Amino acid sequence: TSSRLDAMINHVKYNKLAYLGNKFPLEVSIKALQLDGENKKLTIAKDGKIVAERKIKYNGNNFSTTEQFAIEADNKGLQQYTISLEAADNEVSANNNRRTITIDIIDNRQKIAIVANSPHPDIAALKRYIDDNENYEVNTFLAKDFKESPANYNLVVVHQLPSSNISNNEV
Repeated sequence: TSSRLDAMINHVKYNKLAYLGNKFPLEVSIKALQLDGENKKLTIAKDGKIVAERKIKYNGNNFSTTEQFAIEADNKGLQQYTISLEAADNEVSANNNRRTITIDIIDNRQKIAIVANSPHPDIAALKRYIDDNENYEVNTFLAKDFKESPANYNLVVVHQLPSSNISNNEV
């Protein structure tokens, strides 16, 4: 008996959760039968827009490969990605050439407020240092301009407060 012409997405390996602004891994296993020498395109799309693609050359009549991607998590919430393998002419079934996955992209950054009596080089250095870590979001304020609730932040750093310019009641 001879095998029929068929290519398929055999398996997709991915994390069900990713963090906003990070790249997440995606691994796609492909199998192709009786398609030696064919070149086909593997694409990953979100909302109809291709976010990654790769040319796959089938070497042999019983071909398999695993392709790895790093996809940018650019929107928070549940995001659907469609993985598609271009169908070959006379392929038995193209239904197994497509997979849809859903990943929950969360924004888990910690919010930090730095509230200062006046501008100071230490404040700029501290902000620059914290900004290097993508898990933190930092906002700086002069005390007289800080009108938000401290409860909106995971951490509030005060610098040179209270002062003669700002009373305890204003902090």
